[in-house]
Parts: sequence; C-alpha cells; structure tokens
Amino acid sequence: MHCLIRESDEAGINAYIQSKANIELKDGWGQSALLWAIRNEKLEYVDVLLAAGADPNARDEQGKRALLVAIVWGLTEVADQLITHGADINAKTGADPKQTLLHYCVNSNKEKCVVYLLENGASVAIKDDYGYTVVGRIAMYDSISDNIKTLIKDAAKAQTAPNVDEE
Repeated sequence: MHCLIRESDEAGINAYIQSKANIELKDGWGQSALLWAIRNEKLEYVDVLLAAGADPNARDEQGKRALLVAIVWGLTEVADQLITHGADINAKTGADPKQTLLHYCVNSNKEKCVVYLLENGASVAIKDDYGYTVVGRIAMYDSISDNIKTLIKDAAKAQTAPNVDEE
C-alpha cells in the first residue's frame, strides 16, 4: 500500500482496499500506510485510508501516534479527520516514558500543539509513567514557555478535574 500511495496509484489503492488486504501492514520503519501518507504529505489519501478502516490511533516503532505527527506538523485538518474517525486525544505514546500527547507537546514546548489539544478536549489530569500530570511538569521545568504554563494552568482551572496537581 505504501508504494501505491507514493506513486499516487488510485486504481491500485482501490484494488488493494477491495481485496481486503491488511491495511495496517507496516513498512521497515514501523509505519502503517496512514502514518506514511501523513509524514510524506500524501494527505489526499488519509480519508481514503480511514474510510477503509485504517487505525486512527496507529503508531510507529517509536510509539509516535498518527495524531501526534499530524498536530506537531501543523496538519490540523488531518488531525480533525483522525479525531472524527476515533483517534484518542488522551492516548499515551508507546515510547518510554509513556506520556499523553499533551505531555509530549508541553515537554517539547510546542505551543500550537498544546493549544490544539486543549481546544479538542485533552485532559490535564492524566499522569505520565512517572506519575506527573502536565500541571506537575510545568512546575518542574523552567524551560517550558510562560505561554504554555498559562495555557495549562487555565485549562486545569477550567477542567476542575480531580487528581490535578496544584502548585
């Protein structure tokens, strides 16, 4: 499927899908066709793959999820498609330490990513593998921007979730 998408072979893609072959088959880098299409900007095939049953929560060998890749790369329309098809906004990455997408974006100082996740319902109350919420993480690190700290504090107040670490 990866090669068919690379070559924009629509007839081949349709035949592959109709054959009921494994849509989740991974390449040598651990990427499903969906992840490959996102990373290689073959975005016109994302909806086709999702409609054919591709897993919107797919992740690569490093544990990075399709939703994380889309958000970090600024592909909000793709992220919206993934969420519409069931991507879990609060899912944890598969890499060690396991952390939510919001943890990843906060720890990486990716403000647009943080904004997108919060606007789409990401929880500030979920803990990473070390037992910290993002509220706890922003209190620990001076390297996180003041804007992100404010976003997280405001979200924590708005969500009024139990088990949220307070400063």
